[in-house]
Amino acid sequence: MNIPYPFQQFEGIRVLIVASGAQAGRIYIAGDGEIELVDEVKITTTASDADYLQELGRSIKYLDGGIGLDEIYLIGPDYILLEFERSLISKFGRKRIRQLPGDNVVEEHPVRILARLAKVS
Repeated sequence: MNIPYPFQQFEGIRVLIVASGAQAGRIYIAGDGEIELVDEVKITTTASDADYLQELGRSIKYLDGGIGLDEIYLIGPDYILLEFERSLISKFGRKRIRQLPGDNVVEEHPVRILARLAKVS
């Protein structure tokens, strides 16, 4: 979908946006005025946070290898972000990862997620 103005258009770069909850996440790619849902990760209620983070990490690694990512935005509950960042730092480096602590945002519309990004950019 087209990114509406006045939101950042991410011209000339590829940005991965992870909208997370406790056991589910949606992964978007944004760039050149477009944002697209590229993956959804869900685990069962019997799985652990580590299982969830591992699944997200696999998806991100796959996407980074396929298209190359310039930045990664993590949006979701504090405790998930902390664990997620720890698992990603070694793979992607601290400079490429930005966190936006908040609530469970997995079900939010992409425009609302872009609005969250606009508040910290």
